[in-house]
Amino acid sequence: MVKEVGDRAGEGAADVNLGCAYQLQGGFSKAIKYHGQHLTIAKKVGDRTGECWAYGNLGNAYQSQGEYAKAMEYHTHRLAIAKEVGDRSGEGRAYENLCNVYQSQGGVCEPWVRV
Repeated sequence: MVKEVGDRAGEGAADVNLGCAYQLQGGFSKAIKYHGQHLTIAKKVGDRTGECWAYGNLGNAYQSQGEYAKAMEYHTHRLAIAKEVGDRSGEGRAYENLCNVYQSQGGVCEPWVRV
């Protein structure tokens, strides 16, 4: 329906919901597909907050698959945008997600805490 009426924001929101639902069920490749679609829409409409969320969701999905380098890449993008737009809460979530990926690889989060 949202596609039919040209509601790009609604389409992006639907993609987020579908991506999260697939991720919760272990369907990580489908989650990545929908989070990627959300990222594309957010970029097209200039929604920087949406980009942050999409990058974070993609990072979480890649982490769930054990693709830690990609997860770090996406969370780093999220962090950069959050800093750029002054989203301190988003920065905190990005650092938390980076720390989670680091810990998944057997690391200690101390380097992230000091940043």
